[in-house]
Amino acid sequence: GFLHAFKRDVTVMARSILLRGFDQDMANKIGKNMEAHGTKFIHGRVPTKLEKTNDDRIRVEWDGGYDIFDTVLTAIGRRPDTQHLGLDNAGVEVS
Repeated sequence: GFLHAFKRDVTVMARSILLRGFDQDMANKIGKNMEAHGTKFIHGRVPTKLEKTNDDRIRVEWDGGYDIFDTVLTAIGRRPDTQHLGLDNAGVEVS
């Protein structure tokens, strides 16, 4: 991914499939390409604990292991809740 292109050590933890909602043939090709270019993956795991270390890093634990990282980014899927935003007043059409 883009962070690895900036010479960052990148690990992606995926609890299930990559890029849910996308064509899985393409999602798997993207994942394999990222791995081929140095991105590490932890498949089928969910973090159970995040803890700051004495040197201000982050220890991430999951069932069966742990690792220590400088930075942790979290991405979660969610359903939009736009009902009370007044988007119609702004001329935004929601389908």
